Amino acid sequence: MKTTKKTISMLLVLTIVLATTVTVYADIDIETEIENTSSYLMQEVQDPYPGTIGGEWLILGLARSGVDLPYDYLANYYENLEKLFIQKQGEITRNKYSDYSRIVLALTAIGRDVTNVAGYNLLEKLNDFESVKKQGINGPLFALIAKNSGGYNLSSEKAFLGYILDNELPGGGFCLSGSTADPDITAIALQALSAYRDQKEVKEVIDRALNKLLEMELDNVESISQVIIGLTSIDIDPEEYGYVSKLLGYRLNDGSFRHLLNGRSDFMSTEQALLALAAYSRFIKGESPIYDMKDISEWKFYKYKVLLNGRYMVFDQPPINVNGRVLVPMRAIFESLGATVNWEQDIKRVTGTLGKISVMLTIGDKRAYLNNKEIELDVPALIQNGRTLVPIRFISGSLKAKVDWDADTNTVVITKE
Repeated sequence: MKTTKKTISMLLVLTIVLATTVTVYADIDIETEIENTSSYLMQEVQDPYPGTIGGEWLILGLARSGVDLPYDYLANYYENLEKLFIQKQGEITRNKYSDYSRIVLALTAIGRDVTNVAGYNLLEKLNDFESVKKQGINGPLFALIAKNSGGYNLSSEKAFLGYILDNELPGGGFCLSGSTADPDITAIALQALSAYRDQKEVKEVIDRALNKLLEMELDNVESISQVIIGLTSIDIDPEEYGYVSKLLGYRLNDGSFRHLLNGRSDFMSTEQALLALAAYSRFIKGESPIYDMKDISEWKFYKYKVLLNGRYMVFDQPPINVNGRVLVPMRAIFESLGATVNWEQDIKRVTGTLGKISVMLTIGDKRAYLNNKEIELDVPALIQNGRTLVPIRFISGSLKAKVDWDADTNTVVITKE
């Protein structure tokens, strides 16, 4: 069996950059597996909080698997994240900068701005080469994965890539320490290097890592999951080697996964398994790899959505439709368009200011004022679930943004210079 696999792996090396035929195995209902595992995770963690467990990997797995998420699930996570950054004054770690990469991945998956989390720019953290490499190769690996997830610009990109290539083990593969290739780190290296495989040197490193990886015996869910993600990132079907079936052998009836075959349900293992299932689902459907999120415009959170300059907005109260007009939380839309907001609680009036432009609305009143000129609205501002909602077309247009309506996807499309 090992000889056969080694022969097959050598053939794969010769064709790694060619298109791979996708085989969909009829006995694996991947979408049902995703649904069951997602349901388990969301039931276990109802208030996601930033962190390695029950935080970013959970949010990322749910978002990239395409399951329906309640609006407050994402909003709660983001609110918790902002509180953490405020509490830590933007410095959530000093030595483990992969934490910032993990957060960038989660935020990219839900369409949030990674350059402004409670006023802090996460890309500045990722760009700090000396700090990122403090934890060894893991830091640069995830920095490149995060960088390429949204097509972000990092001036340290070449330094990260060079660091990774310089740390290849003799004979291929990677590890955190020592001289023996580790399956998890080698698979993560495939994920990080996949964006550079058109470069001859990088392709050769990938080929050697792939050969080394396919020779390894995998005995836990995390390793199997990383290999599945790694193979799909370079367009190889992991089920041709039985990895997806092997992963499902660790699944329990409640949708959770064990770390080891003779172990009990483990939350971290279940999170990683969901990421692998999502990666495989995207692979067999011909979608982009799980960490390539430049397709994020496809992600849909609410019945009515807002796309601002190519990014979906995430609100703490979903947009609503009243008599054909979409209303959204006032502060989010005003501030996203660059305006300052003033709320007068006693008279229930909101005023947005952008340069010389002033927009004023009162709750329940169809009369609005643009630079003190009265305008009749079709629908007034209102309060729902404790949030003040304002008509988005009027606000956006008043602040000199272009507004369009995509009826096919129920999306307000806003373009702001």
